[in-house]
Amino acid sequence: MKYLIILPVVVVCLFFGLPYIAAVAPIFSATAVNVSYVAGIATWTLMQAFLSACLALLLGIPGAWFLSGEGGGRFARVFRQVLNALGALPFALPPILVALMFALFFGNSGWLNSALALILHTDEVPLHILYRPSAIILAHAFYNFPLFIRLCGDALKNVRNAYSASAYSLGSKPIGLFFRVCLPLILPAVFSAFLLAFLYSLGSFAIVLVLGGGPAASTLSVEIYRYARITLHFPQAALLALIETVFCISVFLVYNFFSQKSTTQIAGQRNSVKHFTYPFAKKENSFLILYALFILLFVGGPFLTIFVESALKFNPSFPLHSLFAALGRSIVLALLASSFSVILAICAQLDSKWGKEILPPSPCGRGWGRGAYASLNIIMNAPLFSSGIVLGLGFIALYGRTFSRSLIAVALAQAVLALPFAYNSIKEGFRSCPLSLLHAAASLGAGPWKRLLTIQIPLAARTIRSAFAFSALISLGELNMPMMLGLQNFETLPLYIYRAVGSYRYAAAALAGVVLLCAASLTLFTLNMASRKAAKKISWRLGGFA
Repeated sequence: MKYLIILPVVVVCLFFGLPYIAAVAPIFSATAVNVSYVAGIATWTLMQAFLSACLALLLGIPGAWFLSGEGGGRFARVFRQVLNALGALPFALPPILVALMFALFFGNSGWLNSALALILHTDEVPLHILYRPSAIILAHAFYNFPLFIRLCGDALKNVRNAYSASAYSLGSKPIGLFFRVCLPLILPAVFSAFLLAFLYSLGSFAIVLVLGGGPAASTLSVEIYRYARITLHFPQAALLALIETVFCISVFLVYNFFSQKSTTQIAGQRNSVKHFTYPFAKKENSFLILYALFILLFVGGPFLTIFVESALKFNPSFPLHSLFAALGRSIVLALLASSFSVILAICAQLDSKWGKEILPPSPCGRGWGRGAYASLNIIMNAPLFSSGIVLGLGFIALYGRTFSRSLIAVALAQAVLALPFAYNSIKEGFRSCPLSLLHAAASLGAGPWKRLLTIQIPLAARTIRSAFAFSALISLGELNMPMMLGLQNFETLPLYIYRAVGSYRYAAAALAGVVLLCAASLTLFTLNMASRKAAKKISWRLGGFA
């Protein structure tokens, strides 16, 4: 059984490593590459990612502060629940939906401009936001600012629990507590959230493709798609792919450093937690109301618009069969991709010290060394270093358009992209398996397969279901691979939305967006319910074994 660990390694090599090499290989056969143009695209990509992360920081830190508090009355408690729910936004909301919401709400004929024109009694467009660089930065900030609420909110809560009582007893005000005590201590968490937002903005594709203003606001991902699919200039696309990958690897390594430092620091602060109800100053209460109004406009407005637009402009003659056919294709693709991803992630845990599979003395055989498992960890997380656009370019270059346009090819590509999330989630589940149970099962004659099926997988069921649902969620909203590979006669729901927006059929796009949002919400709800049931079952099993 332990040799099944080779399967995910082979799959990653075949459907990530080799395609990536094929994607960048045309650089060496390049005859004419516009270096100055590439430098300009790379510079703007970095600049918009930096500005997007800065704006997300400014929008998210106040929310993190309110999320970490405890006082303020009933309104503050309800608002904290809203902020806590917003923390899942970047992981649950497909980027194509963000682009659609912004087009409907902030567009020249969108709801915000229509309302302002009615108030100001003018026929001109009051706000010109879309189809220019500022729209990309604003949309990325909308997509990423909940990262700061979630990551920095947890760090702030531990710092305030540890130091607020002493600070307030010495006469400190909330603003002084934040800048003098809290901010220096949560800097690793702030840098982690900033780099993660920077990384998401760096590899963004759908938002830039829909909301950008043409070549002046294009980024590396969009230019890779344009050179590979439209102009067929593969050396230029390969150079851009290499540059984007170098950027992503560099940012990811720095993010990993600050993430580990933040985790260590927060764990240390939890040991000094004190129960303390924070005084809520009047100025802080007023700022809370202003921030709540901002969230209502900046987040609630685009969300509400997509539902109102689909309801008010619904046409009974609308071809619903094409919409639900696209939904069915997306579900099939998501099920295939998530199944592949979870199976590969489980295989990567077999004969693993992390999964407590190796038992001394050895009925299971001796395990691998630390170097081998460190290499396995790098291989399983390698797809984080590249975007779906680069991977799609490699598929076309290596396997040709015939295989690349097949359903299996897209499902495997999406499974590889989701594999790091599934692998890390399932790894934590296998780590939680009590070693004493595996010792007892082995001493009673249970072989590796029986231990896996009767102990390890049932006890790790919660993380396995989480990995499956999260992989399905990624696949449901994935636009990069279907766009890059160009599936024939297999239009997914995100692709349907993109084509509807491109042809200015906003009512159809809004209805499709509601369907996609409901599918994503149902996936999250199923994930939550499955996790709770699995947690109860695990508690019962552990109690029985005890």
